[in-house]
Amino acid sequence: MPLKPTDDSEDRSLRHVEENVLIPQIIRKRAAKLCNVQAQKFFDCCKGRTVSAAWACRAEVKMMNDCLAKYYTDPAFFEECKESYLAERAHFRKTGVNPNRVNRRRGRTSSFESPEQENTEQLSSQ
Repeated sequence: MPLKPTDDSEDRSLRHVEENVLIPQIIRKRAAKLCNVQAQKFFDCCKGRTVSAAWACRAEVKMMNDCLAKYYTDPAFFEECKESYLAERAHFRKTGVNPNRVNRRRGRTSSFESPEQENTEQLSSQ
């Protein structure tokens, strides 16, 4: 059952959990994508190693951690992720549709479709 839209879609205040949990979660996901090259170098170095990876891959893990730390501590990147979160939240509050909700029937993320559009698509495909 979809939630009903609310009138406070333009509210820009953040709750504690949004500022300290949800936005940092977005930062971690986006930083991991941006540091993918360094992470891949580290993973390639670790292949076929067990305990020796701690010594053999020190340079690679340092490059990966430096890249991640650059994004974790950048105030401009935090603001960028915060704006992204606020836009998603405003859209959800206006429409009642969560753009990050996985559509379990189709196995993909929904694309800003209203429940009525999804029902129409299902009926037309039958």
